[in-house]
Amino acid sequence: MSSNKNNNIFEKTSFLGNNSSEFVETLYADYLNDPNKLPEQWRKFFEGLNEEREKILKNVNGPSWSRKKKIKSTIADGYKGLDKKNGDLQDSVSEGNVLEAAKDSVRANTLVRAYRIRGHLISNLDPLGLLKREEHHELKPETYGFLNKDLNKKIFLDGTLGIHTASLKEILSIVKKTYCQNIGFEFMHMSDPEERRWIRNRIEGKEKEIKFTENGKKAILNKLVEAEGFEKFLHVKFVGTKRFGLDGGESLIPALEQIIKRGGHLGVKEVKIGMSHRGRLNVLANMMQKPFKAIFKEFFGERISSKKDFEGDVKYHLGASENREFDGNLVHISLTDNPSHLEAVNPVVLGQVRAKQFFHKDKERKKVVPVLIHGDAAFAGQGVVAECFAMSGLPGHNTGGTIHIIVNNQIGFTTAPRFARSSPYPSDLAKMVQAPILHVNGDDPEAVVHCAKIATEFRQKFNRDVVIDMVCYRRFGHNEGDEPSFTQPLMYKKIRSHPTTLQIYGKKLLNEGLISNMYLDSKKKEFRNFLDKEFSGAKDYKIKMKWFDGVWSRFKPEIGQDKRGVTGVDKKELIDIGKKITELPKNYNIHKTLVKVFGNRQKMFTQNEPIDWATAESLAFGTLLNDGFSVRLSGQDSGRGTFSQRHSVLRNQDSHERYVPLHHISKKQKNFEVIDSLLSELGVLGFEFGYSLSEPETLVLWEAQFGDFANGAQVVIDQFIASGESKWSRASGLVMLLPHGYEGQGPEHSSARLERFLQLCSQENLQIVNCTTPANYFHALRRQMHRDFRKPLIVMTPKSLLRHKRCVSNLEDFTKKNFFHRILEDHAYLKGSQLVKLKKDKKIKKVVICSGKIYFDLIEAREKNQNKGRIAAIESARDVFYKGEIAERIVDFINKYPVEDSTGTAHTGMLSYDDMANWNATVENPITLNYQGLEIHKCSSWTQGPVFLQQLAILEGYDLNKMGHNSSDYIHTLTESSKLAFADREAYYGDPLFDDVPMNILLSKNYATARRNLIGESAAEIVHPGDVGRGVSAYQTQDVRQDNRNSLGISSHQMKNVGHDHAHVGDTTHLDAVDNQGNMVAATPSGGWIGTSPVIKGLGFPLGTRGQMFYLNPNRPNALSPHKRPRATLTPSLVTKKSRPLLAFGTPGGDCQDQWTLQFFLNYMEFGMNLQEAMDAPTFHSVHFPSSFYPRHSYPKRLIAESNISGETIEALKKRGHEVLLTDPWSNGKVMAIHYDQKTGIIAGAVSPKGNIGYAIGW
Repeated sequence: MSSNKNNNIFEKTSFLGNNSSEFVETLYADYLNDPNKLPEQWRKFFEGLNEEREKILKNVNGPSWSRKKKIKSTIADGYKGLDKKNGDLQDSVSEGNVLEAAKDSVRANTLVRAYRIRGHLISNLDPLGLLKREEHHELKPETYGFLNKDLNKKIFLDGTLGIHTASLKEILSIVKKTYCQNIGFEFMHMSDPEERRWIRNRIEGKEKEIKFTENGKKAILNKLVEAEGFEKFLHVKFVGTKRFGLDGGESLIPALEQIIKRGGHLGVKEVKIGMSHRGRLNVLANMMQKPFKAIFKEFFGERISSKKDFEGDVKYHLGASENREFDGNLVHISLTDNPSHLEAVNPVVLGQVRAKQFFHKDKERKKVVPVLIHGDAAFAGQGVVAECFAMSGLPGHNTGGTIHIIVNNQIGFTTAPRFARSSPYPSDLAKMVQAPILHVNGDDPEAVVHCAKIATEFRQKFNRDVVIDMVCYRRFGHNEGDEPSFTQPLMYKKIRSHPTTLQIYGKKLLNEGLISNMYLDSKKKEFRNFLDKEFSGAKDYKIKMKWFDGVWSRFKPEIGQDKRGVTGVDKKELIDIGKKITELPKNYNIHKTLVKVFGNRQKMFTQNEPIDWATAESLAFGTLLNDGFSVRLSGQDSGRGTFSQRHSVLRNQDSHERYVPLHHISKKQKNFEVIDSLLSELGVLGFEFGYSLSEPETLVLWEAQFGDFANGAQVVIDQFIASGESKWSRASGLVMLLPHGYEGQGPEHSSARLERFLQLCSQENLQIVNCTTPANYFHALRRQMHRDFRKPLIVMTPKSLLRHKRCVSNLEDFTKKNFFHRILEDHAYLKGSQLVKLKKDKKIKKVVICSGKIYFDLIEAREKNQNKGRIAAIESARDVFYKGEIAERIVDFINKYPVEDSTGTAHTGMLSYDDMANWNATVENPITLNYQGLEIHKCSSWTQGPVFLQQLAILEGYDLNKMGHNSSDYIHTLTESSKLAFADREAYYGDPLFDDVPMNILLSKNYATARRNLIGESAAEIVHPGDVGRGVSAYQTQDVRQDNRNSLGISSHQMKNVGHDHAHVGDTTHLDAVDNQGNMVAATPSGGWIGTSPVIKGLGFPLGTRGQMFYLNPNRPNALSPHKRPRATLTPSLVTKKSRPLLAFGTPGGDCQDQWTLQFFLNYMEFGMNLQEAMDAPTFHSVHFPSSFYPRHSYPKRLIAESNISGETIEALKKRGHEVLLTDPWSNGKVMAIHYDQKTGIIAGAVSPKGNIGYAIGW
């Protein structure tokens, strides 16, 4: 419970609100008939309503189709009809004060009604007394005008509370005793008057008080002895071991006993129980009668089974079943296995109950009853509870009502109720289905058992949910190793001094004289001796698994070896069933589109037309029904099918009448049930899994509307479907149908996450298929039932293939000649396929293993490019991107969705479909430099790659070894050479197809010598490009940012920061690959980053943003121009020796790439380091020149170095004029490389650990 203080729920649900509308409307009808008959207060109240007489009378009488009411003055007329039999009241009621007496009667009835609604607020529900009970103003007599002098006044009640007349004092005594003791009732929110009346009659009146016989009380006492004794025994024998005890909530055990006993009297044959870990061992031992020896053996750490495929589970997750007999009534009870995910077992239990009701032909749903035991925090917090309530009244998932018991220990792990829910009670959620709620003090076991009896009777009477909120406490922490007073000091201070439920009840019976202390002690000792005996024999006890019996007796629990199965059907039977499932009823107005659909399907069996996916599925269902198996298909829109493909339910367009073709196969057929479920995944999938547990002879299928909707049911998939057999030896043949396939509809409904299911596979626990043909799907479904074992089947079902002209099967594929194929041959091998003729096996160079849509896409591509050769096939695949739907979606996105530029103005793009379609990749010769006998190859001047070569040309004039690795001279020289090379980059580099780039001059020895001579002892602040014989123009020395602004005609204050510095948001990808022949690839693909670039809707990848690297001054070589490539920073590297491959390397890092890779290369070639040492060495880089990325910052003389370079070196560099900024060690230079040894053929690869983003893989 939680306090109702400051909670406006009570104000909104005042007794003058909707709850009491019927009462007030009846009074108002009396007023309309004769206002003078009502007390003055009510008359004045109604006079102010200003409503029309006819409207009110119509509202009270209800709609035209309802049971007719006769409006009359029921209150006042009741007084006028009093005769001598009410003489005691008549003495005080004369003709003069009839209206005053009527007023008292109305007020007294209103007061009683208030107690029915609000009495629970002052009930004694909290055993610890921590909750303050503040009397609600609606429960005070003075609220209704009564004074102290009225306490003894006789009032006419006309049968209310089961009495005709009573004094106000007597009335208060009765309502407080009924509604404000150890039980608090909530039922006035229920809209059904019959249900409300039944509860009132069940609890109001002297004969309805809590009464138990002497034997009944002793039976309750004995169950408490067992419940408490068991927990204490475990606490002593297994100190500190987790058991999640029931201590503080022991009244649960006699309550469950009462449900089974009373249920047996009312026709219940089975009770299915679901609960979490709290108190589970106690329920197993004292309710399910699981041998105590078995439980103790589990505490010793013994496994239930030695089978290698059975992993087992913790003892407080396990289930059990047993037959219990009370008063000659045999009731089978079972407790379903449960994972740690709270409340996840609820829909599983409900599904089991529905299946058992089907098994018992229990159409009235009275023979099998679900009981769900909840924790207070979980009941209020877990969404699956609401999903189960939402299912409770639906035709496809109704189980005839659930008895819910909340073990409300007023704490959720360490969280107090005020932080765990927004409602006064955890049970308030049940009001969504208008379930009655019985709050009860857990320290009063008689009251708890009484509530259990009422709940059972209500469920059996009305087939509706009912909730018992047993308010108790948790004597220890969440588990027995926790210290609860860390977080709840006041509560646990109280608990430590609080007597146990057994002590309280034992004292009560002692005071009543029913038992003696000796009797109680003997019962405790007797049970303790029994436990000692069980404990001593536990180690030698052999535990027997009991799950594969009953309806499961013909099935094997072992791993199945049957891969194919015998699934084909006689051709004549196929045709016969096919005609029946495609035949439309006469005199039935079917939608004209469906008439055509079913006409085409009929031809599959009358004219031997190929069979499509939906028809194959119907054939599988129909033949299974004829074989003696029921079929149950559930899911959102499953009747029609998400893609309007199934149409298993047809509607008469005139009457909405339902017709199901699969109901009309043969007289011997079994039941076919197709359910359009509520919009739930976790609840419904759990329900269907539970159904499959209890009904192995039914093909149970759950279909997701789209495959990724299974995400919402991941708990059921992980904890039940994938692992249930391994943990609990519980087999299931459930089929999950998950529409899967990238069909250009965006990322949300494309993938059923096939990879997740494959990750869950182990020891043949799951079957996962992506069927390519309708016939293979047919055999997969039939194989589920025609086996002597059960395994879950996950099917990646198609979307576009449902209507694909090639995705069909011939009738022969369904016959006894065929079965499920794990591998299908290429259709081109089939006679009459009219597909391209394949080459002989020895000449086939590549075999592609694929399934589903990919297979048909490849078939289409092969047919399109037959006899055109390998190059044509590659070009065809390329056209899918540049000339197909992908290109259309890219262009559509660019032209529809504006993006802001640096001035803050939003623009659409300029890319057209023709630009995409006409683009072709070029094959270009690299730029090459010979360096000390090695050929260094870089991409052309549309990248910054030649910078690497220019630096090498300059550095070749120095003795780098003599300088010393990472000395101040060495770092200074490399830094200054990079400044010179990057200055040339800004002045001369551009797309060589558009710009005249003087690369021969830039890489010449004379030019390198001239540039080398510019390097002095100090850091240069101004570095200009070299003169290549054209002179150096003014723009070539101007700041790039100002140059761009001048070209746009805007000032600096108009510029806007529209993004982030590239180096801190995304990064480039680099890949090196070498095969055993020495063929070598270095690639640096990049373009856009998901963090900063527009992502194309429906495709999931971003637009490239390299266009920002263009300059806007048309005089610059890297100027923006149509069809031109911007000068990119991407710069992979290849090194050959005597034209044979030697080294491939590269790195992400924008402008830093050719500085970091140069240092790696020199470390490896000049200083003799191995690959890993060369890339692990501390790095540095200059940011002197303008960045290639917006906003093109430059920081003259700034040098960024890792701090593991020696401090002495750093100081020397600062003296030379470098502005040195230090970064963390291992933070810069994410180089990767592969070396191929030309003599031995040994391949060596390495990746820098810097940034923790690289991988080196060899095989």
